[in-house]
Amino acid sequence: ASDIIVICFALFLSGLNIIFYQRIPTWQTNVLINLSFGCLVVALAYLHKSSGKPLWHQLHIWYIVPTIFFSFKEVGYMIKYIHMGKDYDQFLIAIDRFLFGTDPTHVLYNIANPVLTEILQIAYATFYFLPVILGIELLRRKNYSGVTYLTFIIVYGFYLSYMGYFLWPGIGPRFTLHDFANTSVELPGLFITDFLREVV
Repeated sequence: ASDIIVICFALFLSGLNIIFYQRIPTWQTNVLINLSFGCLVVALAYLHKSSGKPLWHQLHIWYIVPTIFFSFKEVGYMIKYIHMGKDYDQFLIAIDRFLFGTDPTHVLYNIANPVLTEILQIAYATFYFLPVILGIELLRRKNYSGVTYLTFIIVYGFYLSYMGYFLWPGIGPRFTLHDFANTSVELPGLFITDFLREVV
């Protein structure tokens, strides 16, 4: 199921590149990369099933990790040209203000302190590593059906969120409501907050 989603999303991105070819300068390269990648996924699945070798099995499982990252980069690149630099931050801010009566980031800023900032920054950074750690643990336990389900849910979730980016792109309150350059001054942590921010 994960392979099918990855291939369908590659075809979807290729289709958008073709539709907006007049706006996206590298549309041909993007389409070629997406189609080549779809073929690579098919080849990995075939080699995994036909050879039975552990190497192909592991590659078939873990190719998802860089795929999500590269898809994110392509989506961000395409959105810039498809929406011609326009974002919907003001619309998203208006929704927040309608729901909460104010800007949630300003409310949280009032209770911010270095300990809380450190804890929340660590929690945010683990978002990138927890699925990988869970996948390793499931493989260690030889729970292959769990690994298959995990990769499906992760790919499905990320690609669904990428579809939302296409509909309503936004850069977020840390750039629109706050001065991003002053984040470390306004929200200082304790020991590793600055390092984690740089990594992310």
